[in-house]
Amino acid sequence: MKKIGPPLAHLLRRLEDTPVEFYTLPVNGAPDSMAVHALIADLCLTLGTPFKIKDINRLCVGRGVISDNTYRLMAVGTWFLSDTSLTFLLTPSAVCTVIEKSLAQLSYERNVEYYLFEEDGREEFVRAVLRDLGARPEGETIAQAEDRLSAVSSQARRVVMGEAAEGLARDRQLRAALAKKAAEEAADKYMRE
Repeated sequence: MKKIGPPLAHLLRRLEDTPVEFYTLPVNGAPDSMAVHALIADLCLTLGTPFKIKDINRLCVGRGVISDNTYRLMAVGTWFLSDTSLTFLLTPSAVCTVIEKSLAQLSYERNVEYYLFEEDGREEFVRAVLRDLGARPEGETIAQAEDRLSAVSSQARRVVMGEAAEGLARDRQLRAALAKKAAEEAADKYMRE
């Protein structure tokens, strides 16, 4: 996150302005389906560096079965990344990183509509993409950017919830063990008297 990216408000607005076709069209072979691999190739062409077809196939086909939600999030990601304010951060390898890391992970956590219509979802999307581009929003320190990302991250929330559940389970086990020990001590005391 060493690079300073565009202002957060601008990027949130960009995501909010995503055309409806990027997240509603079918993606898996229907006659009117969206060709996500073509969107990725077009994005790379606008960056001035053609993307190799094998890389596109790896992203869109070679990863096994990809859900419609993942494809739609990839499409939204290409729309988002095509913003001119992000151009200085983008290379084909950066685009691959964002698609393979940020967008894939985000698609496993929530559906695409969450990242478009919920305030926390939009912020999580923007911050995750910026993180994988090695940047942070303008006006934020590295620590502030990392702290805010962890605050809005669905994955971080899931980890915290899991840790809390484990803590509660350990607490229940400890209480049960203490109750059993107290009962045994009471029984021993009763037997001695």
